[in-house]
Amino acid sequence: MKVGERSGWRGSVGPSKAYDVDLDREGIQRRVLGPDRTRFIVALRGGVDDRWRREYRAVQLDSTDLFRYRLDMEADMVCFEGRGGEGDLIFLLDRLADLVAQVNRRASGRAPVRRPA
Repeated sequence: MKVGERSGWRGSVGPSKAYDVDLDREGIQRRVLGPDRTRFIVALRGGVDDRWRREYRAVQLDSTDLFRYRLDMEADMVCFEGRGGEGDLIFLLDRLADLVAQVNRRASGRAPVRRPA
C-alpha cells in the first residue's frame, strides 16, 4: 500500500456540492381532513436533486419519528399532517426545518455517514 492510501477505501476526492435547501414557509398549503386533522404541504426551495432525495430517505431511516414528513419525489414538496393549530404547525415546521438541515449537511458531505462494520 502506498503512503496516504486506505485499505478498502473506494471513491475519489474532490469538491462536493454544497446544498442549501430550505422551506417555503409563506407558501404553505392546508387541506382540512377532519375536525382536528389538517394536511400541510410545503414546497422546498433550492437545489433538490437525486442525491439530496437519497439523503432525505437515509436521515428518515435513522429517526423513525420523521416518517410523518413525506417527500414528493416529483414536485419537491413535503406533506405532513397535524392538528391544524398555529402552535402545532410551528412545532412541526421547526422539526421539518431540522430534518432539511440534516439532509443538507449529509448531502454536502459535512456529516459522517454510517457504514456497516
